[in-house]
Amino acid sequence: MVTFKSRQEIIRSASTIERRAHSVYPHISPTRAVCQANSLLGIKKWEDINCKYLHEVNGNLSILRMFIDNVRHTASDMAITCLKNNKVGNCGEEAILARIIGKLSGQRNIYTGNLIAISQKEKSAKPTGHAVAFITDSPVFDNCPKTFSQKEAVIIDPWLGITDVAGNYFNKLKNAFKNNFAMLDSDKAKDINFRVIPFDTTRLKGEKLLEYRDTNPELVIKNYKRAEIK
Repeated sequence: MVTFKSRQEIIRSASTIERRAHSVYPHISPTRAVCQANSLLGIKKWEDINCKYLHEVNGNLSILRMFIDNVRHTASDMAITCLKNNKVGNCGEEAILARIIGKLSGQRNIYTGNLIAISQKEKSAKPTGHAVAFITDSPVFDNCPKTFSQKEAVIIDPWLGITDVAGNYFNKLKNAFKNNFAMLDSDKAKDINFRVIPFDTTRLKGEKLLEYRDTNPELVIKNYKRAEIK
């Protein structure tokens, strides 16, 4: 549990991971470009060649994710390959990189997960298509949904540039960032809660961490003060 006294210190530590994950490897986010193009051009102009190109880039990135992750490498390898070598990546790659950075810097119980929106009125669950990193007080496991109350976890979102305790983070999604999520773009946003479905929870340890520390020393945050949630 995050207390008022410890909150600032925990957020400060987690924010260093967020900033490093977003900026250590300068890259283009096709999803962000598509969102910006949509805002500037409007739905009726999606036939514009530039927008079509951006959609193709985003689609190709998804294919690359599946190929690298399922055939040759782990999700962690995939994130570094995309962001560092190919200079392209979206929320998923940045969230995975945040976990790598946290683990290399000594943070315990840091994971990545996909956000699911739960409609209280309709009793339905919808994937948001958004991934984050998060810190908890205890281990979690693949595909086991976690519903965090106000202060049970710290959410690290490099793509949106937010780090906060779970309750505050989810409220920000439903207010300042609701235009990023189709299911929140209405007055029904207040009736939606979020769950996190963890993935790739077990692979990032031992020899793999030593390999990353040797080949990507820029990912290690020196003098990192570990965030402790109790």
